Amino acid sequence: MKSGFSGEHIQAQIGKGVNKDALNNLVFSLGREGAEALRKGDYETALDRFTACTKINEKICKPDDINYGASLHNMATALHYLGDTEQAEVIYERAKGVFEAQMSGPFRPSQKHRIKFIEERLCLLRFGAKPSADTYIDEFGVERTTSRRDGGADLPTALAERAEKSYWKGVGHAKNKIWGLAQESFEDAVSLAERASHAVPADRVMLCYNNLGVVLEEQGFLDEALRALRTAERMMLDLPGGVAADPDRVQKLRRIEQRIDACEEQIANPRARQEVEERPLALVSNSRGGSVSAYEGGGGRSNGHSYGPRDDVYASGKGGGGGGG
Repeated sequence: MKSGFSGEHIQAQIGKGVNKDALNNLVFSLGREGAEALRKGDYETALDRFTACTKINEKICKPDDINYGASLHNMATALHYLGDTEQAEVIYERAKGVFEAQMSGPFRPSQKHRIKFIEERLCLLRFGAKPSADTYIDEFGVERTTSRRDGGADLPTALAERAEKSYWKGVGHAKNKIWGLAQESFEDAVSLAERASHAVPADRVMLCYNNLGVVLEEQGFLDEALRALRTAERMMLDLPGGVAADPDRVQKLRRIEQRIDACEEQIANPRARQEVEERPLALVSNSRGGSVSAYEGGGGRSNGHSYGPRDDVYASGKGGGGGGG
């Protein structure tokens, strides 16, 4: 069943005046339709939806954006099921390249999972085998069983899906510096995640609290920001496996602690916020040999700079709007 959502048609309709939040919501909806079609074995419709997601993401995402990589992966999966192995291999490799470009960033473990998953798909493809329908990669780069995604009657799973959607709405609003709406979305995500109990992993709930703290601080709600950030810090320290052995967790914890220190300083010295905003951003060395703003490392303030380059609001990839097969 086709509905006319051709990728080329959608791409042609995207202009500079189109609201990016609306496009992000469209990608999410199309991705969910594609994932549902894939689950039902309607691979033509799945390919149509995932192609549309990819074409939109080509317009609104950077070439190394995780969401773009995820939509490429989903598109390749549909092609793989349809038997178009040559084109599927090309697009799998493109998706793999996007995730490899993110390996030096703060979400390296998630990218490792995605790359490994794609390599397994490529191996199946080269041996003439179809993908397994038993597992999929979720929006955080975690391999899950399909039965968990399909459990619509399972209340915790349904709440977890709603938490996930609120989380990504918050990330989108934060990237556009719409702090009030970002706050509402992250508060919803926290509430839903806690009601979902263990259906949402502890590290994901930690991200929700961290991001809530970030947007509260941006609005000057320092006491509330401190409570959220300290909760994120406590959850990080309580994660299974600890922090010390995982460089990614160590980095995240350091940045949370830096932001807590900044909030405490601003509460103790009300002039600190103004002084930080007025001075130029310091630059520190990054692991790639270049320079990044101190804000990317978790210190200082944005001073009106783009939200995108820094990762104080953690995002792990939306799965191309659907997190298909």
